[in-house]
Order: sequence, then structure tokens, then C-alpha cells
Amino acid sequence: MIDGQVFAEFVQRVTMETYKARHEFVCVGILPAYVMDDVAVLALGPINNEIHSSDHQLRHSLRDFKTKKGVALSIDTAKKLPHHLSHAQWFYDSNHNNILAIFEMNVAEIVGKSVVVINFKKKKESLNVIVTSGIINPDHLRNERYREIKNTP
Repeated sequence: MIDGQVFAEFVQRVTMETYKARHEFVCVGILPAYVMDDVAVLALGPINNEIHSSDHQLRHSLRDFKTKKGVALSIDTAKKLPHHLSHAQWFYDSNHNNILAIFEMNVAEIVGKSVVVINFKKKKESLNVIVTSGIINPDHLRNERYREIKNTP
């Protein structure tokens, strides 16, 4: 179980202007069983179902030029990533061989996204890692490169 308050405090700490990223990874969520059972995801060979993020990747998702382009997450949304991931729709991206978590943000015509790379190499270990997050127009998900991973009985 991910402690949302602990993660929110982590986001607050690592997004301070004086903070220097150290590539510190923390668990932010869990891939649902139906995502782990998807044929394309299975082919990627995930070692486990944990989703991690790092201080560096969080800062990347919130950085200035993304904000100016209107595609960055707010700090408040980033603090709620554990909740968003637990209620996300999941998509396989065939162009990049990764998966997307898509979540509601209560803002008209946009949704949040987190891009998860399966078995991201971190020194000698592999983790499922959010490499970036941001916002997108849901119409973008109609591109043929994306396939929704559905929870079907």
C-alpha cells in the first residue's frame, strides 16, 4: 500500500528550488493485475508490479518549459499520483513499447498521463518507472499506436 501523505511530502521536498536531484526512487503505485496479464506487457517481462518514480523524474515532469507549453502537471496533481495511478485507465504505446496511465484531473478537455517504462535499468536493478508525466488531450489517445488495456472478466 502506498502512503499518499508520505509521497506528497516527497514531492514537496524534491520540488523545492534548492533541492538537488539524486535519482532517489520511491514506489508510487502498483500495476493492476489485468495490466500485468496483458499480452504486450507480458512480452516486456516485468519483474514485478511496482511503479516507481524518482526525484529527477518528478522535477522533469514539472519543469519550466513544460509549464510554459501547458503540458506540465501541477505540484498538487503530482502529490496525488498514488491516487491517480490507482484509478487510471491503462494504454499500451506500440511506438515506444511502454504503457501510459491516464487519469482524470477535473479540467475540461485534458487528462493527466504518466509514462511507465517496464524494466527501466537503474544500475544493477530493473524497475517499472514513470519517466515523465504531464497532461494531454484525450483525443490524442485515438491514435492507432495506443491500445487501451481493459479489465475484462
